[in-house]
Amino acid sequence: MIPKEDSQGASSLNALERDNKDGIYDDQIARIKQEDKINGKLWEYKRRTTLVMKYWLYFLYEEKMIKDEHLRSIIAQLEEVYIRPGEDVADLIFFRTNNLSEYMGWEDWDYMDRPTNEAYHPPVASDWITRGYILDRLVTRNTSFFTGYLDKADFEQLRYLNLAITTIKQNLLESFEILQPVMTLSGIEELRDWIEQLQNSIAKAYLPTAIKTALEISQTSLSTTKVKQFTLEVANHWRSELRTRHLFTLFGNITDVTGQDIKLMRVGPYMNLEKGKIAFIDGPHYSEIIGLERIGDEVARMEDNLFFDRVSRSEIAVMEGPQNLMLLNKAIVELRNKGIEPTLIITDNPYWAASNDIRQSELYTSALPDRFINSGLGDSFIGSFAKVPVVNMRAGFLNNKMIVADFAATFNLKVKKDPEWVEQLLSVVVSELSPEQVEKLYSQDPMKWRRTDSGTEMTEEDAKIVVSTSITIDAETIAEVEILDPNSSRIISWSPLQS
Repeated sequence: MIPKEDSQGASSLNALERDNKDGIYDDQIARIKQEDKINGKLWEYKRRTTLVMKYWLYFLYEEKMIKDEHLRSIIAQLEEVYIRPGEDVADLIFFRTNNLSEYMGWEDWDYMDRPTNEAYHPPVASDWITRGYILDRLVTRNTSFFTGYLDKADFEQLRYLNLAITTIKQNLLESFEILQPVMTLSGIEELRDWIEQLQNSIAKAYLPTAIKTALEISQTSLSTTKVKQFTLEVANHWRSELRTRHLFTLFGNITDVTGQDIKLMRVGPYMNLEKGKIAFIDGPHYSEIIGLERIGDEVARMEDNLFFDRVSRSEIAVMEGPQNLMLLNKAIVELRNKGIEPTLIITDNPYWAASNDIRQSELYTSALPDRFINSGLGDSFIGSFAKVPVVNMRAGFLNNKMIVADFAATFNLKVKKDPEWVEQLLSVVVSELSPEQVEKLYSQDPMKWRRTDSGTEMTEEDAKIVVSTSITIDAETIAEVEILDPNSSRIISWSPLQS
């Protein structure tokens, strides 16, 4: 990048290279190129320093360190340095992606002495430079976005630039009264429209890169290693959230019906993860999606929901009354009188109110058999009531209800297994979209896929490329809860107003 006045030197160099027969001008050409390189660097330093000075002045104005008339006067002088269209764009990307403490020391700029022994947040160079760039474009009414000086690698940064402008936009709108003397806009809506025009220009410049990136992602195979790692993470979350399955394991009432013609439930979420392929590929387009492994939590919760749904649909007798502890004791006595020994009380909160605090009952003890303590349910077991272990579980069904049961006699868990699954029980499948799935997902909301976040519209063909960067995730267990003997349990239910 050389200044405008040095373009004649470039013509001389071209002439020498054209006439350089037998290398007679090699030394001259090398000298001119070295001079051009030095001149180019000098111009680069001058240009970048000029731009940053302008951006810093806008920052000082917003901090009320200089007046608007002084700002306009100094900016007018700096405008005398000719900067070609697009050079400021390339420099902005440079400023946002490089260590500005090492380059010119701009990261260390401040307008006040930094206090000691107290919290202080100094100006962040990449922030005030980006904000200054926007304000400078606003003051000069320039919404063009020429990218001729950007390297290929820089185009990916345009997406992050637009995201930064979205964040800055709200603050600029809130600071309208302060900025109005230098912006001379009619109102907030004009400011909003202008910023959106700038963002649209950036989005259009980024669109070819976005489509190219999407195409590369769609053509990249899923990473077997990343899918396996994801499966392990999902499995860890599934194990940590298991509740009812641990109960079935504890009481030994799980039946494996693999290979039998028995229909069970597919328990777990099936989801289309839009643009989610980036989390399962190798290469430059890989990007982590935080929290995705919590799908394992959802599988465990859905297993719990299956259990309580089957309880709610069962013929287990419901005992109703005004006071939960009296009902609880009554249910236990009733079962024992029928020769049934309850082995478990399931509740969602054992501490309802002071008058009904299960811990205050003379029938309560914190002691538990070791097999309950080591069951994998952690502190979910909170003690015993009338010598019956009490487990605390999350379930809407248990709102003002409890289950008192001979668990093994009442319930059975049927499962199907596969040696390829985690512990032969949990299946996690990550799949790319088929052409048919791409068409279906696109047809559900075409404009959603054709319109970018900044409002730029792409073709149907390009939009389907973006759709194809989505994946499906199917995490599930195959199970069903069977009610063996409803007479071996009771559900107690009370009014919260009567507790």
